Amino acid sequence: MRKVESKTIIYGCSDISAIAEKICSGAVGVLPTSTIYGISCIYDNEYLLNKVYAIKQRPANMPFITLIPCIDWLEKICCNISRVVQALAEKYWLSDSPEPLTLILEKRSLKEKRQKNKCSQDMVSAARETIAIRLDFLPEIIEITKLSGPIISTSATISGTDIAPKTIRQVPAPVREKVDFIFDYGKPLAGLASTIIDVTGDLPVLIREGSLKYCDILKFLDSGVLLK
Repeated sequence: MRKVESKTIIYGCSDISAIAEKICSGAVGVLPTSTIYGISCIYDNEYLLNKVYAIKQRPANMPFITLIPCIDWLEKICCNISRVVQALAEKYWLSDSPEPLTLILEKRSLKEKRQKNKCSQDMVSAARETIAIRLDFLPEIIEITKLSGPIISTSATISGTDIAPKTIRQVPAPVREKVDFIFDYGKPLAGLASTIIDVTGDLPVLIREGSLKYCDILKFLDSGVLLK
């Protein structure tokens, strides 16, 4: 761990517990994922979510992705989980050859929970009835989220810029200077964002294509998954 520009703390791969503790204490940081560097915080804190929106200069109608530590969190955050969703999760999240796939699902209602948590959930999803979820396969992110619980992730850039930061140096200085900490992975990331598909309907709808090709997803589903 070391200090650099402003008061930002820099962590490395040996600081997993400290990073998780920092997140749980209410910090906003830049973290690596299996795709690119993202701005992250715990997913259910309205104040911190507002801070991320401000750092990124992101419009409030644009939702975040939520990274979960294990498949059990799908049932806690989402509802109406279909056979297609289960098959996609097993294929692209839990297999020996995982892929960066983000799924848009119906979010579970929080009407019976604290209004504070409901407001946070609405902010994560930009007040939509759906939420974007991914189990990221970068081992360090899995370990961090096992300790901290789910976190949000949005590209570590200023909104509207065409950058996919795969190194800390590619993260814009205004972002690096405004977050509380940075997790420097020490080597370049893939540099291509995750593929996002909406699975709230009968068939998956492509929202954004990344390294995982939509045609390959459809081939997998056409191989008999939908008939099982």
